[in-house]
Amino acid sequence: EKLYTVAKKLIKKVNFMSKKNLSFKQQLKYAKKFVTTDSCNNLSEKLNNTTLNFIKTQVNIQKKRPKGRRYTLDDKILSLSLYKTSPKGYRFLSSIFSLPSRSTLNSMLNRIPFKPGVNPHIEENLKFQATKLHNANKKCILIFDEMCLSAGLKYDKKHDMIFGLQKTEPNTTQQPKFSNHVLVFMLRGIVKKWKQPYAYYFCNSTTKTSDLVSYLKTVITSVNKTGLHIVATVCDQGGPNRAAINFLMTETRNRYAVLNKEKTNLGFEIEGKEIIPIYDPPHLLKGIRNNLFTKDVIFTLDGTTYTASWDHIVAVYEHDKQNEEFELRTLVKLN
Repeated sequence: EKLYTVAKKLIKKVNFMSKKNLSFKQQLKYAKKFVTTDSCNNLSEKLNNTTLNFIKTQVNIQKKRPKGRRYTLDDKILSLSLYKTSPKGYRFLSSIFSLPSRSTLNSMLNRIPFKPGVNPHIEENLKFQATKLHNANKKCILIFDEMCLSAGLKYDKKHDMIFGLQKTEPNTTQQPKFSNHVLVFMLRGIVKKWKQPYAYYFCNSTTKTSDLVSYLKTVITSVNKTGLHIVATVCDQGGPNRAAINFLMTETRNRYAVLNKEKTNLGFEIEGKEIIPIYDPPHLLKGIRNNLFTKDVIFTLDGTTYTASWDHIVAVYEHDKQNEEFELRTLVKLN
């Protein structure tokens, strides 16, 4: 009886494999027929490689079960680009086309190591991409800012590492602290609209001025190797940011003084290249607003001296508000 049961299972398995083999033969036959037709040749002449490969993938896997679909690396990269552009749009496209699931895309991303600081593979990839840009499109700004994080620890089994602690200097007895802030550096094009997160650093509380100066020099030196040209830095008016910028400006002036030369540029220099420090315009406007609360602005225009105060803004608001009942307000964002 047991032998009969085993034989029955084997016969069933043989029949299943025969049908599967026949299915593969039919698919191969259809694929060969499609490749030799004029339609395929016309498609290859009229479509780029990305579109053509996408169509071929859809033809091959559209009828397969979701767990039986296999995607190439190019398919996953294209899908990841679509997902990062609009997750909501990607979910809609997934209902029409056979696209990799979110977990599949995350698995691919997890294979790429991203450690604090400058990652060499990002630098190398940016160097390759920069060769395709015109000189004007290589001009960019370096933006850096901090954001708060929830303190905690996370263990990475794959790399046998613990994340969540602030990096300490080697050969030091200082106890590591929990990281509750992250400092992010991002590049953004000036002429052509592009942006690329470049480096990040974990820290406890705000970043120290000495550390920020070191990070700026490291990141700018690395970006210079890629062939991109950093024209300016943009940050808010936080204490460490202003102190770091002032330190770099003073360092540049001292370097010129040692060479007995006059400093005529407006920014600081790293590796002989001038970089203009710019503070975030929204924060500058907030600073002007806060100063107007307690101080007046005295300025001269066309030889006439004027005074601007917060009372003038209040007066304009009160005058504009009188038209509110007629829905004729012009300064609707002033409240």
